[in-house]
Amino acid sequence: MIDIIDHILIAVPELDGPVADYTQLTGRLPSWRGSHPGLGSVNALFRFSNTYIELVAPKGEGRFGDILRTHLEKSGAGIIGLAFGVEDAAGAAAFLREKGLSASDPLPGEGADESGAFSPRRWKNVMLPPEETNGLFMFLIEQEDRLALPFAPLVKEGEGRAAAEAIDHVVINTPDADNVIALLQGKLGLRLALDNTVKEWGVRQIFFRTGRMTIEVISSLDEKKRAKEDHYWGLTFRYPDLTKARARLLEAGVPVSDIRKGRKKGTVVATPKGATFGIPTLLLAPERAE
Repeated sequence: MIDIIDHILIAVPELDGPVADYTQLTGRLPSWRGSHPGLGSVNALFRFSNTYIELVAPKGEGRFGDILRTHLEKSGAGIIGLAFGVEDAAGAAAFLREKGLSASDPLPGEGADESGAFSPRRWKNVMLPPEETNGLFMFLIEQEDRLALPFAPLVKEGEGRAAAEAIDHVVINTPDADNVIALLQGKLGLRLALDNTVKEWGVRQIFFRTGRMTIEVISSLDEKKRAKEDHYWGLTFRYPDLTKARARLLEAGVPVSDIRKGRKKGTVVATPKGATFGIPTLLLAPERAE
């Protein structure tokens, strides 16, 4: 049913600063910048090879703008939700109802491009009540045309190996990993790739795979350190060459840690110390590129 993670939503108070930050971080310009007519929000989209990131901010009156304001007042800027891609919204809604979820009927949506360079993008959303998704904002989306959103262009021609090419994984922090497994595997039908307890790190890690991307679920083994509620936590960008990416970021004035071996075999990682609006963020690349 779900074949991709269509996009990751990040709530921000306004667009200009966050767009500039993510342009620096990724080495790419937004694919799209526009609005949701009637919903009270504006957005900027960065398309990568396997998904896209939506920076979304409240503007004007509307139901979604109110949701964003509430989130920003409570938690500040950060990951607010996941949109799972499907080819058949009506069929997906029926499937989820069979699994016991109160999925909405497909709801039509439209995004308008502020530049006028693109035709409006259209989709159908299947919404899920947060009380049935462990409090996590998530929904299903059937895009009218998945290819309508272009790949985020490079800031500087010839620097493709220094720019982000994909999202490797997004992280959910939870006090109850079994509940998240019951939701993602048992009801949404995502593939559980690994369930691993690492005592030396003090965490249980669960990995779900779909559409060339991973959802990592983490839960502390120490009850005193466990999250109080489920929430979206971190994000990892994948780069072709981390040495080139780090040099580009340092030249742009973005502090970055030294490169070190990643926990995943055959990878190297570095941690940016800016341009992430407080989201724990990791930069990852194949070790062979170094």
